[in-house]
Amino acid sequence: MRWHLSNNKYVIRAQYGLGGLLWFIYCLLTIFTVLPVSPIRAKLEYWYLFDLFKMRFEQNWTFFTPPLKGNILIVYDFWEYSSESKNTKPCDYSIEVVSETNAAKRRDPFAFGTEVSSYIVEGSALVTQNLFVEIRKFLTLELGRVPTDDELKAEIDKNEQNFGSLQTLYGYSNVVINEVVRRGGRKPASYRFRILRQETPKFINRKQLVDPTYSPQIVMIFESRVRDVVNSSSMSQ
Repeated sequence: MRWHLSNNKYVIRAQYGLGGLLWFIYCLLTIFTVLPVSPIRAKLEYWYLFDLFKMRFEQNWTFFTPPLKGNILIVYDFWEYSSESKNTKPCDYSIEVVSETNAAKRRDPFAFGTEVSSYIVEGSALVTQNLFVEIRKFLTLELGRVPTDDELKAEIDKNEQNFGSLQTLYGYSNVVINEVVRRGGRKPASYRFRILRQETPKFINRKQLVDPTYSPQIVMIFESRVRDVVNSSSMSQ
């Protein structure tokens, strides 16, 4: 009888130990599931452990926002001649304003004006991107087919005065031109802006950034029409 009770005691302890181990493994996998991408998580994904875990214990919450799939780029192209020659000559120079404003914020984190202008311009680019999607849906319903890029651009150009985000991005060209002139650059006569998306490589692939042959994919989201600079004579003031 004593041996039987003692044996049961060891069995119970073993059961508690096994249950505690399984609970620890579950908590550990849960933590790695909701944490941001990391080398350890990338390795677990490589071994398909997350796929097996999510089949039974799907987690729909996270400690952090999902990693960005891409970065918005806003590029202004400038010509030293009027817009009537836009189809025959490449632009004279281009400026990517998101990286410029980010660099300015790093130099002076408390520059309120830079922070506000960055918020307005990047927000306008995101609104324009969403607008592009909605207009595509509208034309698809109206035409009964997916519109071509030329049809989509023609619809936007026809109604651009009604789109505040586009007018903001057109107007921001004056800020960019003034900065070009302040740095000793030549005054342009015409310009356009482009909104691009640059892919953000996954953590497991970020080592490729040190490879000079690696280049993140860049996709064109929107390209404005070329406009002549208004009151260009006052840009040097």
